[in-house]
Amino acid sequence: MIVALMAVTLGGPATHGQDDALLDAPFGPALFLIRAEGDVPPALLPPTTVVHARLHAPDGDHWIASGGLADAELLTSAGQQVQVIDANTADAIYYIADAAAPHAEELAASVGRLLWRSETHLIVATDAEHELALLETLPPQGVSVSLLTAAPLYVDEASPEIAAAQVTAADPTIAALLTQITPAELQTLVSQLSGHTPAPVSGQAVTINTRYTFASRLRDAEQFIYEYYQRLGLNVRFAPWTYGRYSGRNVVAEVRGSTQPERVLLVGGHLDSISNVPYSSAPGADDNATGTAATLVIARLLATYQPSLTVRFIHFTGEEQGQWGSKVYAGALRRAGEQVIGFINLDMIGWDGNRDRVVEIHTGRGPKSNALADHFLERNERYGIGLIFERKTTTASRFSDHSPFWDNDYASFLVIENFFDDLRPRDRNPNYHTTGDIVTQVDFDYVAHIARVALATVAELAGYALEGSPETPTATPSPTFTPTATSTPRPDACASVLLNGDFEGSGGWQFGSTPFPARYTTIAAYSGTRSAQLGIPSSFMNRRAYSTVFQRITIPADAEMPVLLRYMERTHGAADNADYREALLLNSSYGFVARLERSFAAGDETWRERVFDLSAYRGRTLVLYFNVYNDGIGSQKWSYLDRIELGSCVRVSSPETPTPEPVTTPEPDETPLPSPTVEPTQESSLTLSITPDRFYLGSLFETAVVTATVQLGEQRTGFAWSATTDAAWLQLTRISGEEQELLVASLAEVALEDGVYTATIRLEAAPAPELALEVPVLYAQGTMQRLYLPNIVMESSAP
Repeated sequence: MIVALMAVTLGGPATHGQDDALLDAPFGPALFLIRAEGDVPPALLPPTTVVHARLHAPDGDHWIASGGLADAELLTSAGQQVQVIDANTADAIYYIADAAAPHAEELAASVGRLLWRSETHLIVATDAEHELALLETLPPQGVSVSLLTAAPLYVDEASPEIAAAQVTAADPTIAALLTQITPAELQTLVSQLSGHTPAPVSGQAVTINTRYTFASRLRDAEQFIYEYYQRLGLNVRFAPWTYGRYSGRNVVAEVRGSTQPERVLLVGGHLDSISNVPYSSAPGADDNATGTAATLVIARLLATYQPSLTVRFIHFTGEEQGQWGSKVYAGALRRAGEQVIGFINLDMIGWDGNRDRVVEIHTGRGPKSNALADHFLERNERYGIGLIFERKTTTASRFSDHSPFWDNDYASFLVIENFFDDLRPRDRNPNYHTTGDIVTQVDFDYVAHIARVALATVAELAGYALEGSPETPTATPSPTFTPTATSTPRPDACASVLLNGDFEGSGGWQFGSTPFPARYTTIAAYSGTRSAQLGIPSSFMNRRAYSTVFQRITIPADAEMPVLLRYMERTHGAADNADYREALLLNSSYGFVARLERSFAAGDETWRERVFDLSAYRGRTLVLYFNVYNDGIGSQKWSYLDRIELGSCVRVSSPETPTPEPVTTPEPDETPLPSPTVEPTQESSLTLSITPDRFYLGSLFETAVVTATVQLGEQRTGFAWSATTDAAWLQLTRISGEEQELLVASLAEVALEDGVYTATIRLEAAPAPELALEVPVLYAQGTMQRLYLPNIVMESSAP
């Protein structure tokens, strides 16, 4: 049998296989990697093979492709290095993840199928049902992702769209414009975008506390950007995108070129943000309010001039979920045949911890992108801006909005602070993807320097006619709102809403009655003599168990901001990719609200402070929930908690501050919260009781039937009683024997989805109706991996 091999057509943009498709179009039957030497793309491909992405590596690139298994065999027989990583792509969704992020591999394996790994990239498979779990686990914990789509890759093989950069004298008009980029103006915009100060949105003062893609508040941020450009007099529009069941909007402002309107230059970055509690608080000051603010200021300074080329100022959403917005937009540009000469992606340009003024520029290997970057770097020298750039080609990251432009054969590069390890050690923002990414942590002089390089590059490449003398633009084109003055809490006046946060008493906290419950302990304490122990220490036999401690709290609606949760934690045990520790917020009915933290990492046996900003939950009644999970196999995890505080107490400059020295906790100057009281009942010599006094059903507890004994005072039998329940899935049987009264609870034949179900059984004794007794029931259907909130006991001792 003779099988023809199809050579890649050179000379124009090369598409490896089918035409462009939607983001959720299907892959070929199998997914495989093709290893190529250097930057040379695979030279010969079967006609049914489609290349989808290129992963840069110092020793040669990997090309992700799909096709039949026979295609992979054919390529192998032709001498190609091919590795099949998924033999069946049906219903699969693939993400590329940043392998260099802390705990990336174990986190990825916990929420998907880990198909392939290298020093820089992971390829993870999931499906539509579990995709959101992946997205709400990896990015919030600092693991960047990029959606792999079935669209064909356009390889950067054509000549650059722009002439080579030339060293020429500085333009005095541009030099004067650059001085108008001030740290103060950038700080004002970042403050508004990150919720530090109110932003003007549709005539109202709005606090943009989050710009998370799935949070409704992002719409306010989009509208803020839209109205900013409207006030500049620019043509602005929303560019909607759709991916599967998700949708969103990019914001695009355009200045049409005077002589070459068909040629387009783009500058911008992503608008959305993320954190460990993204629905309520994701300020994203550095990531990426800095890039957004720089784009807005550049647009303002150029708004009164006319470019030769068309210029678009663009703000993408869905970036933190894998560049959804930019993938749709760049693909649409390619399908429309637009002549994009390049995209300058400004993403995270506000952290310079060591103040060495080093900036990374990620170009990849493509000649177009490197030619565009040459112009950017030359302007830094031409105008004496003084930044030190580290160009990344074989180690370039694809985890931002420049990579969809690479994939569609458009010049693009990422400008970012010194984020990655390479020739220089990284100087990464420690507040990355946390609620601590706030405006006070941003170096606005550093932002201004990067914005000046971008402004000079855009002004000259787009051919702006700067000969005129337009009116000097005002520093802030948008109305500002002065927030209502509020008193700042004194460091010695912490208004706590928690009881027994130091665990020295016995109130406030509740412990889950699990196979190995959490408990008070004197083994370790950060202050005082006691702490709470969660998990299974190595001195005990391992078993599958959740170990939980929690407390219901109400954060007053008028609580002073910020409302901080602060606690000390000492972690123990090895990492085995299965056991974890976590902190959650639940609603008053114990439904999931937010995950503050989940860690699979090994313990370091050191007391460390955790700080989270819960200001967004003012006025809410919540359950603060801590858990350590062990799967009963391999290593064991346990930890100690102490000095838990929640309230209006400003004793640190920002949340998520790593490991401060211990400080003495001042006594709160307030009226103590009332202790829970028991409703008075009629005096009676009789008591109605049941043993056990709570029921667990389901595979998690290895039982489908619970039999309990019912007793009235000293009477074990011969009295009238009844049992009712509010759950259709629970069947009750009353048995009166000669020696005892029994209640049998079993599962009714009702179809239920996997999950945790709760119910209540009400017992009444006919001789004394006032002695009604309620019995809690918990039923776990299927395999519970995420959240287990079992029956509650007030205190627990070691088993």
